[in-house]
Amino acid sequence: MSVTGPEDGEPYRAGIAMADLAAGMFAASAILAALYARRGTGQGQRIDISLLDSQVALLSYVASNYLVSGEPPRRYGNGHPNIVPYQSFRARDGFFAFAAGNDGQWRKFCQAVDRTGWADDPRFATNGDRVRHRGELVPLLSELFATRAARAWIDLCESIGIPAAPINTVDKVFQRSSRIHKCRRAGCGHRPSIRFRGRCRWSLRRSAFRPRRFRFATRRRTWGSTPTRSSPVGWAARVRRSPLGARPE
Repeated sequence: MSVTGPEDGEPYRAGIAMADLAAGMFAASAILAALYARRGTGQGQRIDISLLDSQVALLSYVASNYLVSGEPPRRYGNGHPNIVPYQSFRARDGFFAFAAGNDGQWRKFCQAVDRTGWADDPRFATNGDRVRHRGELVPLLSELFATRAARAWIDLCESIGIPAAPINTVDKVFQRSSRIHKCRRAGCGHRPSIRFRGRCRWSLRRSAFRPRRFRFATRRRTWGSTPTRSSPVGWAARVRRSPLGARPE
């Protein structure tokens, strides 16, 4: 929270439960690693997952900045501590996200909007310069972006290969056709191939799905029927009941 929120305001919490979600993903990776290790050693593993450790592991460049400089990171609102401009801006009709991630993109943008002087200005010529003079550059960009609609700026940026995107509300996210195929919500009206009782399906999808039958290590009998796409819950229940020695055929 100390690095989230407006520069001159109070600390903000993230919009979702980051610690819980991260711990779950780390736990899934740890389980897979333990299962893989068991194939070679025959031994199980005890997995220890901490919510706090999971949060610290996600600090990314915030942690790196502190470890390198020794200075506690501060809040930058929607800005980036190491890249400028890299944040949201208000257009004439709403907000959008804009990022000139390197000096080449910055110069290209300045040429496209007829502001070549910015690219040559010693205050803004390199990313390091722009970071140091953030307080001078951001107001200039805010004034420029307020002159046109967000869609116009996004189209311009896309035409010259610079990252820019609308800031969608959740309803718009689910309405976008590019997201529909990932949505597997029951009753959402998009004919999902798998229904999970009103929940969204895990975003990871494999290119091929080949269900396998499982056999006891003693090979005395084969148990369970071949799972299908239409019965993932039953398949999961059968796997949970399998002994530690169960292996796929």
